[in-house]
Amino acid sequence: MMEYKDMTLKEATDAVIQKKLVDLGGTGGIVALDHLGNVSMEFNTAGMYRATMNDKDELVVGMYKE
Repeated sequence: MMEYKDMTLKEATDAVIQKKLVDLGGTGGIVALDHLGNVSMEFNTAGMYRATMNDKDELVVGMYKE
């Protein structure tokens, strides 16, 4: 979707998780990383354990939608 529809990582993960997966009757989430180091952690459930760390050793941890 990023290459063929010229979407950003966030736009692509949002389209897959919030539209395509829901249309199929599914729930879930994804942690995705692009070649520039951008991170997207999209999910359509009440919560999803997730975390990232950057090159400065800054840790971000999440469990629920904020």
